[in-house]
Amino acid sequence: MRGERPYILVTEDIQKDDAEHLYEFLLQLPGDVELESATTYGQSADGSVARLPPSRRGLSGLQADASAQPLLTSDIVLKERQGDRRLLVRLLECAGDITDDGRPAQLQTYVRSARWQRLGKRLVIPSRSVTPNYKLLIYPHRRANQLPATRWNSDRSVLEVGWTGQQDTITFATDAEGRTGFTVFRHEGRQAADQAGDAAR
Repeated sequence: MRGERPYILVTEDIQKDDAEHLYEFLLQLPGDVELESATTYGQSADGSVARLPPSRRGLSGLQADASAQPLLTSDIVLKERQGDRRLLVRLLECAGDITDDGRPAQLQTYVRSARWQRLGKRLVIPSRSVTPNYKLLIYPHRRANQLPATRWNSDRSVLEVGWTGQQDTITFATDAEGRTGFTVFRHEGRQAADQAGDAAR
């Protein structure tokens, strides 16, 4: 999404069949990127948000389930080895089980090219589910920059995203074929993106 504070909104509707499978959202990264933090927050019915201790963290709470309290989101912050550039990967929704160690994601080093013995690095967000329903917000920033505040409505059909001076309302809808589209409105009412998620010019 364009603006004073540009960000990326990702939705993924992959579903192989009606059985449960292990899905993995992969974000390829440069070799000098490290994991700075991974934190899960709970949003209560009154809209207040609080950091959860490790014992309360679990991906099952990230599902679009109006009966689940609290609604959970997870922040993964990546940093460069030298410098103050950061990348926020906010997991807004995801069905299924979390990693064995209780973290919402893993930073992996893998063999990118066996022939040339080259290594790569990637962020992996797993989901053991029928369909993971990934929704992520990705925001590049400097260490001192303000992070966006996000707040769902009770059934996770409307998401508020805001900074000082920039407020967006994102409405999600699923079509007859099961694909998720969204519409984004800036706080002054100007439409910022269409139902397919294409940025307005």
